[in-house]
Amino acid sequence: MKYTLVFFIYYSIINSYLFVLSFLKKKKNRIILHQPFKYGYDCNPRYIADELLRQDEKYELIWCTRENMIKNQKFPAGIKVVTDKNVFRLLYYLSTAAICISNSYFGLEKYNYRKKNQVFIDTWHGSLGIKRIGATEKDRMYNKNKLKNVDIFISNSDFETEVYRKSLLFDRKIYKLGHPRNDIFFTHSPHCINIERLLIEISDYVKADIKDKKIVLYAPTFRENSRTNCFDMDYNLLLDVLEERYKQKFILALRFHPRTDIVCRKKIKNTERIFDVTHFNDMQGLMSVSDILITDYSSCIFDFMLSRKPAFIYASDIEKYNNERGFFYPLESTPFPIITNNDELKKMILDFDDKIYLERVEMFLKEKGCIDDGYASQRVVGLIKELSKI
Repeated sequence: MKYTLVFFIYYSIINSYLFVLSFLKKKKNRIILHQPFKYGYDCNPRYIADELLRQDEKYELIWCTRENMIKNQKFPAGIKVVTDKNVFRLLYYLSTAAICISNSYFGLEKYNYRKKNQVFIDTWHGSLGIKRIGATEKDRMYNKNKLKNVDIFISNSDFETEVYRKSLLFDRKIYKLGHPRNDIFFTHSPHCINIERLLIEISDYVKADIKDKKIVLYAPTFRENSRTNCFDMDYNLLLDVLEERYKQKFILALRFHPRTDIVCRKKIKNTERIFDVTHFNDMQGLMSVSDILITDYSSCIFDFMLSRKPAFIYASDIEKYNNERGFFYPLESTPFPIITNNDELKKMILDFDDKIYLERVEMFLKEKGCIDDGYASQRVVGLIKELSKI
C-alpha cells in the first residue's frame, strides 16, 4: 500500500510536469541522441553527432541515456549528457527537441513526451543482418507499439529497406542513406579512424600493450533462451592456428552481447593473449583496428565486411538457432566460412582463400543493394538540416 501510494504521487507529479512542458515550444537546433545499449557513446547516433560537430553546425546536441551507462564514458566537447537520474531535466529536453535520433525503436516509450511537430529518426543497430527480427521472428509476438513514435528509418541497402517494411511492418518514410557508423571503414571518409590513437585507448583499457600485435575480435550475439554453452570455441587453439596461418603474433579481444555479458564474462580471465573488451564503448572502432572478426549470427560481421578483412562464422548451434529464431537467408549464402566446432576450426582458417572471399564479398554487397561508401554521416546530417531548416 505504501509503495503504491508513492508511485501514484510520483507519476502524478510527472504527468503534471508533462502538462506544463506541453506548452513549451521546440527549439529548432536541439537534437536528442539516444543509444539504449550498455556500450554508451556508440553506434549510428555517435557518428551522426561527430559529423554535426565536425561541420560545426549550430545545433545543441543532447545525449540521452541511463545513469549506469555513463561510467568511464568519454564524450566530446559539444555533447551535453542527460540521464534518467534527473527525470525532470530529461523530460524537459525530450519535450523541446526538434529531432530525436535513436538506434533501437527509440526505446523511451514510458515517457509520454511526444509532440506532433517533433521528428523521430531510427537508424537501427544492425546491417544486412541474417537473424530474423520483428514480425518474422519464429514463435514470437511482435509489438508494433515499439514503432509508434518513429517517423523515419535510415537504411543502408535495398535488403534492409525490405526488412523494415516486411519484418518491422514500418509504413512511414525510409531514407536509404547508409549507416553513419560504417563510414569508419573507408579511408577517404572524414570519420576514418586514427588507428594509432585508438590502439593506445584499447591498450589503456585492457592494461596491456597491444600495438605490435594482430587482433582477432570475437563478438557473438545472444540466444533467446539465454543459453551460453554454444560459446565453446577454444580460444587458445584459435590463436595458435592464426599465428600458424599468418606467421604473426595475435591477441584475442572478446566482446559479448549485453544480454549475455554477465554470464560469459565470469568465465573469462584476461591473459597476455586474451582480453575482455565487452564494455569498451566503440564497437566500430574495435572492428576497424581488428585484423580478423569471428561471430555467429551478429550483424556486426556485415559491417566488418566493408573493411574487406577476413571474417568467419563460428556457430555450433546453427540448426537449433534456426528453429528458435530463423534466418532471412541461408548462412551458406554469405561470403563467410562457417565453422561449427573446434575440430573444423584449424582446417577452415588454414584453407581460407583471400581472393575467393573478396569476390564473394563484392557479389554479396551488390546483391543486397548496399550503398555504404564512407559518406553516410554527411547524407544523414543533410537530412537533419532539411528537417530542422536551420
